Amino acid sequence: VVRRLREGLERSVKQVSQLLLFARAQSGEAPELLRRDARPWYLSELAGEALEPLLDQIEKKGLKFSAEGLDEKGEQPVSGVSRAPAFAILRNLLENAVHYTPEGGSVTLEAKRTDQGLSLTVRDTGPGIPESERERVFDPFYRIKGTGVAGTGLGLAIVKSYADMAGGTVALSDARPGERPPGLCAEVFLPA
Repeated sequence: VVRRLREGLERSVKQVSQLLLFARAQSGEAPELLRRDARPWYLSELAGEALEPLLDQIEKKGLKFSAEGLDEKGEQPVSGVSRAPAFAILRNLLENAVHYTPEGGSVTLEAKRTDQGLSLTVRDTGPGIPESERERVFDPFYRIKGTGVAGTGLGLAIVKSYADMAGGTVALSDARPGERPPGLCAEVFLPA
């Protein structure tokens, strides 16, 4: 009974947190947030903060997690890209990937920095998203039927809202084209 209560409470806290994050992204505070958040920051720290709350679930599910482009030795700070949208995007992409990837699967984070901006890509070995649904999943509260996984339908809406706020783009594709399950590849580009 206590375990079920704890799990229900954790779900409720996550839902309220996502609702607040989504409301913030939609509120029009974007220009002020981007100006306030212009200090340089470290990509490895951002990834660590986004990943830390997911470590228990990764371990319980036996997921293989890997990261590319997060070289901490001699890492130069990211400048010209606001940290708040990057964090909200990365947190939601990683949460979705870990949540939807079945036991024993894998999740990969790839980060690339260029003079033009920052590219964040998360790949998983979950069920993926059918091509016909890829635009709809950015709608708030939209959920694909038959996944068998509980959720709010806000994760990708938050990703899209924060990417739009920062002048970025979001693209979804199969992580493993031609394989079953195809997994999901979510790529976000945030311009500098």
